[in-house]
Amino acid sequence: MTTTPAQRFASWLKPAMRRAGMDVDKQQGGGRAALADACQVSRSTVGRWLDGQSIPGSEHFEAIAAALGVPVMDLLLGTGIISAESLQTPQSATRHFSPEEAAEELGIRADDREFFLTFVEQLQKRADRA
Repeated sequence: MTTTPAQRFASWLKPAMRRAGMDVDKQQGGGRAALADACQVSRSTVGRWLDGQSIPGSEHFEAIAAALGVPVMDLLLGTGIISAESLQTPQSATRHFSPEEAAEELGIRADDREFFLTFVEQLQKRADRA
């Protein structure tokens, strides 16, 4: 049986709230109210999060993390909103291109490449002096 994103969020949120000392087990518990106040949402919204009916909008992630005393990244990873694999740096992002390869990758026309290569050379010299 697959779980929905809202169910995964609830499975992470309940224990995180308990670890933060918030009462989540009672409808009128102070933890629900505290989280609602911290996120500027209604208590019923927090109830829907806890019941696995909905997930908060991204604008609430920082407030939730702050209220629970956890890094935002822990919230995002722990709830499955993002995966650890998605945080891996793509191979192409770490590869160093020569100016000629960069010109090719960027699709710079042959008649503009001399200008581009000269410009890159000047930037490299400037960086070396800094």
